[in-house]
Amino acid sequence: MRKYLIGIWGQYGDSENVADGQAVRTRIITNAIKARFGIDKVHMVNTNNWKKRKLSLLFATLHMIFYCEKIIIMPADNGFKLIVPLLNIMSYFHKNKIIYIVIGGFLPNLLRRNSKYIKYLKKYQAIFVQTTNLKQEINVLGLKNTYILSNLKDMEKRNVSDIKQINADNIKVCTLSRINIEKGILDAIDAVKIANTILKKKKIQLDIFGIVSKGFEEQFYNLLRQHSDFVEYKGVVPYDKTVGVLKDYFCLVFPTYYYGEGFAGTFIDAFFSGVPIITTNWKHNSEIIKEAKNGFLVNIKSPNEIADRLVYLYKNRLIQYEISINNLNEAVKYDPSIVLEDLFHILDLR
Repeated sequence: MRKYLIGIWGQYGDSENVADGQAVRTRIITNAIKARFGIDKVHMVNTNNWKKRKLSLLFATLHMIFYCEKIIIMPADNGFKLIVPLLNIMSYFHKNKIIYIVIGGFLPNLLRRNSKYIKYLKKYQAIFVQTTNLKQEINVLGLKNTYILSNLKDMEKRNVSDIKQINADNIKVCTLSRINIEKGILDAIDAVKIANTILKKKKIQLDIFGIVSKGFEEQFYNLLRQHSDFVEYKGVVPYDKTVGVLKDYFCLVFPTYYYGEGFAGTFIDAFFSGVPIITTNWKHNSEIIKEAKNGFLVNIKSPNEIADRLVYLYKNRLIQYEISINNLNEAVKYDPSIVLEDLFHILDLR
């Protein structure tokens, strides 16, 4: 007899206050599952820093396979190549119902490069992806057991009465994501610099939030020194505290061209905070961000276009206010009770 109803294999981070998108998504979904089915019915395997503890992770994974009726896996691309082949091998000896919740947008390209994984994934009870476009891409590759599980947040959204038209001469904008070149931090800095030049004065301050990627620290801190007159690093914001921080900003800038981008969690943070978004027309962003409704789309690596949108919002405060209200209304769609409805239905099946 199985000891647990559900085993969850994912990256939970290494502390209470996580901020990276994978760990945040994994924790929110896990907490909702425990609340629905009971803590005693759920077993978790944390894959954080797995390369430093390969043997212990293997034993923990095998324990999960033998003692859990249903298994949910939530790997990113590297973890996918570890867990999916292992589950395929173990399926010849032990039967589990497997549900795969995809992190990010990497899966279609990975499947095109290595079609053997399609055969493995066809055995799964369900595959959950973050956007409609991702679902369509995977369906074309032959996987029909797919559902949508968008990004989500379990927190109070900003009160609509708190949103006022911002008329201050000097404004603050921000970024909130992992900090590296592919997430567009160089373009964000350049864009604010260009916008200030257009406005003929330093009217816009850029505050940067997030974890600095390994290998990028030296370059990043040099950038901060070079642009200290209008750029400041504000550190890491716990995932359940983002509304309290973002609500004070004029807009959020996210110039990503990261290859694995799916439904970026920073969009959810902006929705719940009632803050307009300026982001790139990259991967699946246009499915989420609608021009002049909840934000603006620009081409990748185009700081001049970002600057133009910043100046446009600066000069059109009523539009900034209207988008802020729209984004609070948008936030309702990303409550866990709505987003997780299909997942709970499948977990209820015997």
